[in-house]
Amino acid sequence: MVALLDRLLSEDEDLRVRLLTFTRAATAELAQKAVLACEKAGLPSTVHSFAISVLLRNPGVAGLPEPIRIADSWELKTIVRPTLARRAGLTVDKVKKLIQEMSANWESLTKEVLVGVPAEERTRFLGAWMEHRRVL
Repeated sequence: MVALLDRLLSEDEDLRVRLLTFTRAATAELAQKAVLACEKAGLPSTVHSFAISVLLRNPGVAGLPEPIRIADSWELKTIVRPTLARRAGLTVDKVKKLIQEMSANWESLTKEVLVGVPAEERTRFLGAWMEHRRVL
């Protein structure tokens, strides 16, 4: 891919390219290997980071609460997890595990579920999660 990018960019100076990867590790590796492409196209980013940057540059297009932001670790620990746990009737620890599961599924694009989480609890968590997304 790096060789192809270098060739295409050397043939067409006006070519517009955006380098996206799925993980931060792949982004860092691509930045090291695609020096010419990075000089012309800018540093690569993850798909997630790129999507957030598009949303931030185009307020209101996604129907999400404004301003769009990601909770920091203090907010996640002190506000988000306890609120979700209360709304779903689960422990904070179980909510933390379900959030990690959801995140892992997004990152890997696979559907894996935690063993030992009853369907009823998962449904309550997902309902609380969707409500949380609308409100917060």
